[in-house]
Amino acid sequence: MTSYKLIFQKPAKKFILKHKKIGLKFYQAFIELSKDRINFTKYDIKKLRNQEDGYRMRIAKYRAIFGVVEKEIVIIVFDIDSHFRKEKLKNN
Repeated sequence: MTSYKLIFQKPAKKFILKHKKIGLKFYQAFIELSKDRINFTKYDIKKLRNQEDGYRMRIAKYRAIFGVVEKEIVIIVFDIDSHFRKEKLKNN
C-alpha cells in the first residue's frame, strides 16, 4: 500500500473553496485515493481517452479531471467543474 502525494492546481482549489459542500466531497474522495489506489473502485472514475495518465471523477453533476503519475507517486487534480469541453481538456 503506497501513499500518493496529492496536488491541487489553482482551478481545483478555487472550486473547492467556492463550492463548500460538493468541494468537500471531492476533497475527501481525493484524500481516500491518495491513501490507497484500491479506492478507485469506490468512485465513478473513468480513464480519459488519448491521455496516458488522465482520469475523470464524477460526483453528482460535477467532474474532476486529474492525473496519476506512478513514477513520482503523485495525484494531480487539474480542475473541477460542472462540464468540460474538449478544448478545455486539451489545455490541461
